[in-house]
Amino acid sequence: MEGDGWKGSPFVRPFPKDTTVTVADINGPGMIRHIWFALGTEKGAAEDYEACRNVILRCYWDDQEHPSVECPVGDFFGIAHGRRRVFTSALMTNTNGAAMNSYLPMPFGAARITIENDTGYQTDLAYFINYTLGDDVSESGRLHALFKRENPVTAGADYAILPRIEGRGIYVGTILGVRALNHGDHIDMWWGEGEVKMYVDGDDRYPTIVGSGTEDYFCSASGFELHATPYSGAPYCHGSLFSCYRWHIADPVYFQSDLRVEVQHMGNDMRLIDDPRKRYIERIDDYASVAFWYQDLPSQTLPEFPDRRDRSADLGLQSGEAALEGLG
Repeated sequence: MEGDGWKGSPFVRPFPKDTTVTVADINGPGMIRHIWFALGTEKGAAEDYEACRNVILRCYWDDQEHPSVECPVGDFFGIAHGRRRVFTSALMTNTNGAAMNSYLPMPFGAARITIENDTGYQTDLAYFINYTLGDDVSESGRLHALFKRENPVTAGADYAILPRIEGRGIYVGTILGVRALNHGDHIDMWWGEGEVKMYVDGDDRYPTIVGSGTEDYFCSASGFELHATPYSGAPYCHGSLFSCYRWHIADPVYFQSDLRVEVQHMGNDMRLIDDPRKRYIERIDDYASVAFWYQDLPSQTLPEFPDRRDRSADLGLQSGEAALEGLG
């Protein structure tokens, strides 16, 4: 109808700064099956890092007043730090450094999705959202996604990927971005020895599920190299910036009453590599993350969302290397 049959397109163009648009308002029940986003500005669709961190996706389910998903679009679609990289995974893909795709199923009784331009300048948004109606979602949890950043993390306390939530649901994925800081008293920059811990259904002193290191949780070993597999990967490793994803599809984490997910920020002191009692050291680095889970409604309000300054500080978002190298 828009183009009278001649290339009508789902564009928000222009998309002025400090503007929020509603891109979906659907009465269900139903299921969102696929979302495609493309952001473009005068900087180019594959190089505008700031838009990835400062264009904000929010999803509201079943007439709840607070969002269940609140996340920068770049982080939501699989890569931290506002960067872009061609990669393919089971739930998120980026096909050419510009096109962001999500295949996360999103059940709803009613769905409202908004996009906020908090970049401070005009941008463009192209999108489409594929969904079905009539699905039986009466027993399905609703998708939640929480973005966090601590720059830097707090000494003596594990970084909370997901602070304790109450309810019944399934934890299905993690995006973790780390900016390794230069510590004068550390002999190397390796940050990935910290264990990922999941505290399920009342477990508090000790985790219900725990691994042997951060890179091991993301299904790698002995460090990170660029890779992308269906369920885990590290699609961005450049200088001091690392971004990893882990999808709990084959191994979902079920919880009946509550859940908390944390990671230690820990490295090695290579001078003491032969002494396992002393080699592991706490590191104070810059951590950002997205936690993905399904949960029954009503759900609690998400923690306060970081402002633009806190989301963007120290990332060099106005410039950087081209993001066209790819991973299958």
